[in-house]
Amino acid sequence: MKRNSSTLISSRTPNQQEFHLIKELGSSKAQVFLVYFPKTKKFRALKVYPHDGSRISTLYLNEARFCSLSHPNIISFSQAVDRCEAIQANRQVTFSYISMEVARYGDFSFLINNTTFSKDEKMVRTYFHQLIQGIEYLHSQGISHLDLKPDNLLLGEDMNLKITDFDSAYKEKDRVAYGKGTNNYRSPEIIKADFSNPQMSDIYSIGIILFVMRTGFFPYLEDTLVEGYDLENLMKTNPSEFWKTHDALHGSDSYISPGFQELFINMVKEKPSERWNLNQIKKSEWFRGPVYSPRELKAKLTPFLAKVDILKKLQS
Repeated sequence: MKRNSSTLISSRTPNQQEFHLIKELGSSKAQVFLVYFPKTKKFRALKVYPHDGSRISTLYLNEARFCSLSHPNIISFSQAVDRCEAIQANRQVTFSYISMEVARYGDFSFLINNTTFSKDEKMVRTYFHQLIQGIEYLHSQGISHLDLKPDNLLLGEDMNLKITDFDSAYKEKDRVAYGKGTNNYRSPEIIKADFSNPQMSDIYSIGIILFVMRTGFFPYLEDTLVEGYDLENLMKTNPSEFWKTHDALHGSDSYISPGFQELFINMVKEKPSERWNLNQIKKSEWFRGPVYSPRELKAKLTPFLAKVDILKKLQS
């Protein structure tokens, strides 16, 4: 097993455990590392938030509130540590971190972009069901994610979808909202910094995710014409022309059923009050279609995902 022991956490408080840095897994608002804890003999993903002088990161403080979340489709958190010190490149650095389960098969962006995932409607529906279950749990806890996108949907060891990255999440009665969303996934109201109905903003984002999962491309590009077409305006004002234009632009490799079209259009209505809620989504014709069993899902995905298994690579 390959390990990089040059970055070693010093146990400065009883709550901290020594760990070894293995590799960087990703970086956006915070870096995420694969680490190994010798005491427990377990690998974890470590999300690291550097301190600004003596100040703890606001994004860390926001995400650390959600470490008690427990659901099969939410990433499992292990520990949040406010202050930690390490020696890196012969200098001491101070940071906060959150440790969580390792999503050994990566995220859905990779799955969508590197496999025939989008052409398997039954598989898309299977994972959309899991996404809805995760969102339903969050909303029942008064939590809105506000930055949903395929990069923030991971594949866990059991090949279940795992929602992650809660540093922009909003909890009912919060006085401040940090979510700005991500271009092409965020709702119109989030662009305007309107957080009056955050749960409906999540609905909009998962509508976009559903479209990307099913087709492999965006329904529109934010504030951008696509070959002269204003797809966003067509989506909002003339759905029939929206679908015809997409056929003209991308061809019709896979049939997009009327049931799917109806579901998508009703999830991305411009006004939050007009969007379908979770109950309406679950009652829709497309949603009630066939899905794979856990055994079938593993049988279909294992041959491919074995090649990208983060932990298997370390043992080879």
